[in-house]
Amino acid sequence: MPLKEAVIHYVISASMRHDLLGSLGGYLFGFLAWSEMYVYKVMYEALILTGSPILDDPRVRHEALNLYDTHKAVNESEYPQFVRYIGGNSARAKLERRRFQILFAVAQNLIPYRQNSNFVTTNLSEQDNQLVTALIEIHNREIFRPGRTMAIAELINALTSDIEIDSD
Repeated sequence: MPLKEAVIHYVISASMRHDLLGSLGGYLFGFLAWSEMYVYKVMYEALILTGSPILDDPRVRHEALNLYDTHKAVNESEYPQFVRYIGGNSARAKLERRRFQILFAVAQNLIPYRQNSNFVTTNLSEQDNQLVTALIEIHNREIFRPGRTMAIAELINALTSDIEIDSD
C-alpha cells in the first residue's frame, strides 16, 4: 500500500476515535479532504452545481463526458474526498486536468474567488481561448436569464442518467 494511501486510512480510522488522537485525526481529516482535487472541485462548483448549459455544448462534449465519468467515480468511492489517494490508478487518471482543459479554464473563470488565484489554467491555443470566452458568455447568459430555475430533481437526473462514455 503506498504511503499516502496508508496515511489516509490511518487518518480516517483515527478520526473515528473519541479521544485526543480522534481530535487530531478529525483535524487532519478535514485538512486533507479534497486536497489534490482542485480541478474537479472548481468544475463541480462552477459547472455541475449550477447545471451549466455548456455541459451540453457539442464543442466540449468529450470533456463533458469525461467530467461525468470523473464525477461518477468520485461519488462511487467510499470516501469521495480521498479518491485521489485511495481510488486506485483508474480514479486518479480520471482526475487529470488534461481530460478537461476547456471546461476547467471556463470553470476557473466563473468562480470569483478563484479568478485571481495563482493557479495556471492551461496553455490553450488562441482558438481554444476563444472557445473558453464563448462558453463563459453562454454560461452567464443562461444561468442569469430571468426566470431560469433548475429543479433539484432535474440536476440529480442529469448527474445520474446513464450515458455512454467515450473511451478516447
